[in-house]
Amino acid sequence: MGLATGIPEHKGPLTGARLGRYRVGGRLGSGGTASVYLAVSTGPHSFGRLVALKVIHEHLLGEKAFVDMFVDEANLAVRLNHPNVVHVYDLLQEESRLVLAMEYLHGQPLSRLVSRIRQRGDRLPYPVVAWIAARALEGLHEAHQLLDEHGDPAHVVHRDVSPQNIFVTYSGNVKIIDFGIARAEGRLQQTDLGQVKGKFAYMAPEQALSRDYDHRADIFSLGVTLYEAAVGARLFPDLDRVEALHKIVMGDIPDPRERVADFPEGLRKIVLRALEGAPEKRFQSAKEMAEALDAYVATMVTTPVAEQLAAIMNEQFREERSEQETATALLKQGQSGSFKEETDSTFSVASNTTVLPAPTSAKYRTFALVAALLALGAYVAFDRFVGDLGHSAGEPQGASLGSAAAPPTPGPVPAPSTTASSDLGRAGRREGAAGSPGQLEKASPPKRSPLVKSYPF
Repeated sequence: MGLATGIPEHKGPLTGARLGRYRVGGRLGSGGTASVYLAVSTGPHSFGRLVALKVIHEHLLGEKAFVDMFVDEANLAVRLNHPNVVHVYDLLQEESRLVLAMEYLHGQPLSRLVSRIRQRGDRLPYPVVAWIAARALEGLHEAHQLLDEHGDPAHVVHRDVSPQNIFVTYSGNVKIIDFGIARAEGRLQQTDLGQVKGKFAYMAPEQALSRDYDHRADIFSLGVTLYEAAVGARLFPDLDRVEALHKIVMGDIPDPRERVADFPEGLRKIVLRALEGAPEKRFQSAKEMAEALDAYVATMVTTPVAEQLAAIMNEQFREERSEQETATALLKQGQSGSFKEETDSTFSVASNTTVLPAPTSAKYRTFALVAALLALGAYVAFDRFVGDLGHSAGEPQGASLGSAAAPPTPGPVPAPSTTASSDLGRAGRREGAAGSPGQLEKASPPKRSPLVKSYPF
C-alpha cells in the first residue's frame, strides 16, 4: 500500500517489528553487510524519537571480523559528541540481531547534492562548498583529538572521508558519518599488514600504498572532496581507478583553474595544499584547514552560509523532503512509514577493502608502486567481471549513513549558481585567504588492547 503522497511503500523484513524499545518502519537502504531502517523509540506519555537503525545481516553474525567491525563503530561513535558528527545512541542485540541505533538525519549526502546541482547544469557557490568542508573538518578534528579511556590519544583516522560520508541536512547542518572502517587505538578488528580500506578515488597516496599514515590522510581525502564539489566534476573524470591512483601516488593533481578558469585563488591555494602528496606539506590538522576555509568564506560573504545552504537544499530536494516528512509522520502515528528505496545503497565496507603490498623500505618504493598498481588492476578486472558488490550506486533517502551516488557526468563545467544566493554567487568570484598553520603529533600505529570486550552473544 502506498503512502498518503501516492509514493510506493517499500517494506523490509523488519518493517513493523519491535527491536527493544524501537518500532521499526520502512527500510532506508541495504548493502552488503547491513540494512538501515527508519524507526521510532517508544516511551511513556507518547514519548518518541526518530532514529535510524543499522542492522547487520544475519548471515554475517558468525563472521567475527564483521561483528568486531560493527562493535568498533559503535564504541567509537558513541564517544564522539560534536554537532558535526552523527550521534550514536545505542548498541543492542534483539532476536539474534545486532543493531546500532543512531541519529536520524533529515537531509541528503553531499554526493547527491553535488550530483543534483550538476544535473541541472550548475555548481554550488564556492563559499557554500568551503563552508560545508569546514564544518566536516571540525567533526573530523573532534575524532582526531579523541582520547581513550586512559586519557591517551586514540589516534583515530576515519579512512573513508568522501562526499558519500558527508551529510547535509535540510536545515543547513553538516555531519560526518560512517566510522565503520575508522582506525583507532583499541579496536577489536585490526587491519592486516598490507590491507587497504577506503575508496581509492579519495585515498591519500600513503594510505593507498599501505605505508604508515595518520590523521593527515583524512585531510587529503577531504581535499579531494572539496576539489570535486567546487569544480563540479570528479578529480580524474576520464581515468579508471588504476590510472587515477597512479596520478595520485605520483602527485599529478590537476590545477582547479585547468577546469574552471575563474576559480578563486584563495580557495585554490587551500585545495592544492590539502592535496599535497607529502603529509608534512599538507595542513597539519583538520582544525587548521577549517580555519583557513572559514577565513576564505569571511572574505566572500556577510550573510550566514547555513541559511543559504538550507535554502539550496530545500530548493533542490523539495519532493524528497515531502516524502520523508510523510513517512516519519506515519511512523509516529503507529504506521510503517517508509520511502522509495533506492537500490545498491552503500552500507558495506567489504567492497572498499583491497589488499595492496606494504613497502618495507625506500629501496623498494618503485617496485611497491608497480606491484600496487598491478594488484589494483587485478581487483578492478575482477570487480568489473562480477559487477558492483553493493558499495556504489544508490543512496537511501534521509538515512543517517552515507551512500555512494553516481559521480557527475564529465563534461563542460558550468558557472556557479547565482539563483540560490546572489550574495554567494557574487562571492564565488572573489578571492579568499588561508589560515595560520598548526601542528598535531603524528599518530602511532594502533595497539591491540581493546577498549571493551566483544559484544556478548
